[in-house]
Amino acid sequence: MAKRVVVRIGNVFCVEIDGRYKCYFQYVCNDLSMLNGSVIRVFKTRYPMDYEPVVKDIVRDEVAFHAHTVLRAGIFHEAWYKVGPSAIISDAHEKVLWGITRSTKFSFDDLKTTFVDPMEHWVLWYTNEEPIQDEGELPEIYRDKVEFGAVMPFVDIVNRIQFGYYKYQICAYDRLKRIPHPDVDSYTKTESGDSIVYSHFRGETVIQKIIVYSDGTVKATEGDSPDCPKFWETNWKHREFIAEEEFREAWSKYRGESEK
Repeated sequence: MAKRVVVRIGNVFCVEIDGRYKCYFQYVCNDLSMLNGSVIRVFKTRYPMDYEPVVKDIVRDEVAFHAHTVLRAGIFHEAWYKVGPSAIISDAHEKVLWGITRSTKFSFDDLKTTFVDPMEHWVLWYTNEEPIQDEGELPEIYRDKVEFGAVMPFVDIVNRIQFGYYKYQICAYDRLKRIPHPDVDSYTKTESGDSIVYSHFRGETVIQKIIVYSDGTVKATEGDSPDCPKFWETNWKHREFIAEEEFREAWSKYRGESEK
C-alpha cells in the first residue's frame, strides 16, 4: 500500500511537464466560499528536470495564477508530488477576485429551480468572504481581474501550467480571456456547414491556418495576419483542440492544393 501523504497549508508541490521541465505550486489556504476547496498559488518559473528544489527560493517566485483544486486527487493520480513545507505564505490569495456563473436559480417561495442565462448571473467573491455580487452581468472593470473560481480537476491544473489556459469550454469564457503562454503552440480544428478550419497558434496569435471549403477549394495562410482573431477571442470546445500531428498532416495535405 502506498504511503499516505500528509497535506498541510504551506506545502509545496512539483508538477513535471512531459519530462521537459518542472513547475511548482504552494497550498495556501482553504476557501470556505467555494466548497472549502484548497487554494493554490502556481509559480511562473520553469525548472530543468535535474533541478533539486530549494523551497525557500521557490516560494519567493512570481505567481502565475491562483486556483481551487483537490490536492489529494492530484497526488493519487501522480499529477504532482509533495516537495516540502514552507512557513512563507503570501497573503496575495486574499486579494484574488473569483468568479463563476449560475445556470439555475432556486426560489424559496415555490421551492422550484429554474434555468437562467448564466451571463446574467455572475457570482463574484474574494477568498473566504461573502460575495460582492451574487447575480448580474460581469462588470467591465472586472473582465481582466477575475479568476475562474470553480474547483478545478488536477488535469486542468496541469493543462494551465503547461499551456497557460484551461482546455474545457464553459460559458464564462465568453467574458474571461484564456491567454496561452507566449511560447506555447496550440492546434485547433473547427467545423461548420461549409468549411473546416485548422489553426496553429503561437501564443495568442495564428501563424498557420487552413480553410477547407465544402466545394473542395482550400485557402492556406502562413505568418501573423491582422485578420485572424486572437486565441482568447474564441470560446474553444475541448474537442476542438487537436494534436500537432493532426495539424501537420492537414497542412501537408492541403497546402499544395491551395496553391494550384
